Amino acid sequence: MVQRGLRVAEISHAHQSSSSARAIRVRCRMQDQSLQDQSLAGRGWHPDLPPSGRGDGSATGHRVTAPAGVWGTVMSRSGWLRSLHSWDDGGMVGLDGDLGHEVADLLRRSTSSVEAERRAAITGLGTMVRRFRPRGAEHEMIASALVRAADDTVPKVRIRAVRGLCALPSSLSVPVLTISITDEDYAVREAAVRALVQVEPDRAVSALVAAARDGRASVRCSALTGLRAIRVIDDSTLQVLTECLADRNSSVQGAAMSTLRVVATRSSQLAKAVNELARHGLSDTSPRRREISIELLRQLGAPGHRERCLAALTDPDPVVRQRAERSLRR
Repeated sequence: MVQRGLRVAEISHAHQSSSSARAIRVRCRMQDQSLQDQSLAGRGWHPDLPPSGRGDGSATGHRVTAPAGVWGTVMSRSGWLRSLHSWDDGGMVGLDGDLGHEVADLLRRSTSSVEAERRAAITGLGTMVRRFRPRGAEHEMIASALVRAADDTVPKVRIRAVRGLCALPSSLSVPVLTISITDEDYAVREAAVRALVQVEPDRAVSALVAAARDGRASVRCSALTGLRAIRVIDDSTLQVLTECLADRNSSVQGAAMSTLRVVATRSSQLAKAVNELARHGLSDTSPRRREISIELLRQLGAPGHRERCLAALTDPDPVVRQRAERSLRR
């Protein structure tokens, strides 16, 4: 795990080295008359927003009301307008409408001191960048907000940021996601693994291999499943897949076996390599490895399945014998 201070520096460096950082200042201009024409409208149920009638963020999953086109907590129309006009985030210049009001409000709320507001804003920004593919200043401001949120103090906010990073160019997202894959919170690590697989897994093979040895089974499963997407299978990939065949968690074992089965279909050379490691597993010192190797060879269609099962009936471990008995009955 990396220290919080180091993660801030690393993420900042990754962002600065991946895109030409421009200091842009956004000032949202909204005329009072047009705001008065809008009515307070319910925005529906949103799991990340505080309950209607309260702005303290103390609960979630309730209907909220806000001026049309705005996501956030409830406040008076005049109070909302004042807070919007008072947004002043150091070095940005007015863009004269280049940013829509809703995007601007989400950007402002992404730095709120209220966790629920930040979480909802980052979720909204991720949705914006996926659906509408903004360009220029809009894209840069959203990207900056997502990168910043990837180092938020709250894991749920970091998870939302990691998911939103999937829609950004790989030159920006991969360095940040590679850092997030070592996050102190396992849910953030798992989200980062899934995001890397979506963005560009071939640029993150070493990170995925490392995640396959994570202390959490769910992270290991996600990494093993993600390894199916890489185009070049090297020795380090085969090694970690082989190790996970003996994992103490049956779901991890299954994920490793499924990935090896997919790898075996890539070429005759890989098929031979997978068959060989499975046969070696029959005599491994780990009962888990011996047991899963019987099933892997069966799924690969290797000849001599019945003979292998009959031989495994004398295995000293009951789990291996049970696997052999079930396979013989099929």
